[in-house]
Parts: sequence; C-alpha cells; structure tokens
Amino acid sequence: MHHSQQMDVIKISFFFVVFLIFIPYPIRGAETCPIYQWCTKDEPTVRFPFTLKGRGSEVCGSPGYELTCNEMNKTVLELPFSGKFFVRNVYSFTQKIEIYDPDNCLPKRILKLNLSGTPYELGASYRKYSFLNCSSSIDSLLNITKLVHISCLSSSTHTVIATNVSIANIAPFNTSCLLIADVSVPISPTEDDGSLDLNESFFLSWPWLQLPPYLTRPPKRGKRRTILLSTLLSIFIGLPLLTICLCFCWPPIINWYKCLRARRARRRATSYASPGPVHPLPAVIPRPPPIVRTGLSDSTIQSYPQVILGESGRLPNPNDTTCAICIADFEAKDALKSMPTCNHCFHASCLEQWLRVNATCPVCRKSPLH
Repeated sequence: MHHSQQMDVIKISFFFVVFLIFIPYPIRGAETCPIYQWCTKDEPTVRFPFTLKGRGSEVCGSPGYELTCNEMNKTVLELPFSGKFFVRNVYSFTQKIEIYDPDNCLPKRILKLNLSGTPYELGASYRKYSFLNCSSSIDSLLNITKLVHISCLSSSTHTVIATNVSIANIAPFNTSCLLIADVSVPISPTEDDGSLDLNESFFLSWPWLQLPPYLTRPPKRGKRRTILLSTLLSIFIGLPLLTICLCFCWPPIINWYKCLRARRARRRATSYASPGPVHPLPAVIPRPPPIVRTGLSDSTIQSYPQVILGESGRLPNPNDTTCAICIADFEAKDALKSMPTCNHCFHASCLEQWLRVNATCPVCRKSPLH
C-alpha cells in the first residue's frame, strides 16, 4: 500500500481502539438510573435530560423534562399553558424534541402556543407564518407558492391558509382574506427548503445541560478488572482483525472511489458541453391588475346592530357560539355585531374588518345590498 493509505489505516485503527476502551464506562455506570426508556418499543427512545413519570426513575432526569405514557402507551409532553402533545422523536444530540397534536389539528395548537414556565424554546431554526381566513375557495389560491391549506380549521364557506411570503402585494389576499395572526413556527434544519407541513409536527429546542453523575462517574474498584480485560481483548484481538480487514478491503474501496470520481467528471463535462436552450426574457413585464375594493362603507357598517354580551352568556342568535372570522368562542363582555339580512353574529371588530373588503356574510354569503 502507499504511504497515505497506511496512514489512513493507522488513524482508523487508533479511533477504533479508543472507542472500544471507553465503551464499558457508560454501560457500567447505568446500574441505578437507566440510560434508555420507552413507553413501548414502537415509541421514541427517552434519554437524559428526559425521564418517564411513573416508571421509577424520576430522580434520573433534569427538573422540567418530564414525559408521561398515556393509556395507549403514547409518549406525551405536557406544556403548562398549551396542553398535551404526542412525542414523535427525541434528538438528544441536536437537543430537539419533535411533537404533534393528538387531535390532528396542529395549526390550531400553534396559534395558541405558549412556552412560558417551560425549559423549551423555538431555537435558531424557525419561520414566521401568516394565518389568513379567506372567503374564496382554495382552488383560486393554488397558483400561489409556499401556501399551506389548514383543512382542520376550514369549512365549506371559508378557507384558512398559512403562508411565509409577504402578503402585502398579493391581490387575492388583500381582497378576500383577513389576517388571523402572525406566528413563529419552529422547524427542523432539514426543512429550510420551504417543505414544512404545518399539519404534521414541529420541533422545540432546549439548552445544553451538564450530564448527570451516573453518566460521568468512574466505575467502582471491583469492576476495574473487567474493564481492563475488555480493553486488552480490544487491543490484542480487535485491532489485528481490523488491520487485516482494512488491508484486504482498502484497495478495492480506493479503486471504486476513483472510478466514481471519473464517472462524475465525465458527466459534468458532458453537461457543460451541451447546455440547454436559453429562453430570452420578455421585453415588457405586465403590471399586476389594480386592487378593487368590494366592501361596504363605514357608515353602513356602523349602522348594523351591536350588543355587549352579558355575564349570562345569552346570545342574540343561539346558533352562533363562535366567531367564524377569528375562530374564537364568544365570552362575557365581548362586543358583538350581527348581519341584518341573516342575523349571524360575529365579534364587532372582526365583522367591521370583514365588511370593509367583502359585502357578504362570512357564513351564508348573503349580501345586504340585494
């Protein structure tokens, strides 16, 4: 073998020996506290700083990093102000936990996400999304890129969408949609290409924590002989076997790698030699159509009946218990305003914003102009 190949074999052998030497320490130090836990074998692996409540190892984790197993043996993370989430995976190396909604409506949970009183944070990887309530159907908005349809919050009369692009200069948004909220959604580093699905799961981060003593303390005196024997076997048996394997396998690997590089170089040269057709840019870029407002005047909107919801909670229209515009339940002392044509009730501020851009009822589409 060449000198460079011999040096590579020596380096790999050295790291192999170091790995075998330090294997016994974490294995021997885990007698009082388990290193791994599961609700079931199909559920995520729970490691430090997390621990499973009710499994007899609460003292082994870090305070505030407690997970539970529900009656279906699902791994559950409970946030004090945001409720319970199911855990899909725990990435201890990157310090991220992937969670999802048990009711399969994750966007609704994202809108009310509150991490106060928890050790979790959004981390450095997150993206700002605008949630919109639109009067038009989803078919008319499909040509807009980076748009997520929130099916669990939509109905036959309105469509809830989320987008991470600027909505200021997009005519369909300005004419038929109302802004619900702007929120920061945590993402995985592998989703920076814009492929995030808000209906699936999201990631939370936690700060770096010092390892507990049961993962760092040295073994007891009576077990040093076992560790020494394992180390000697690794050096005098494992190292020669690894060296022999590398001597026989290294030349074919080098030849395969050289062939692969040569094949890639030929493909690159071929692609550079025959570039595809170049399409010229259009001489004139058409201007977007002007935004046409189709809402009602402020004087007409202010003439609609308005009431203040009392402590008894009796509504003008008993069938309307939720504002269909902001998707929030009516509460005492809320200012409500109703449409005169159909008597559907909404929050006064929500209905005023809606009628400035739409002249129809958000629920039944009846227009007071007809």
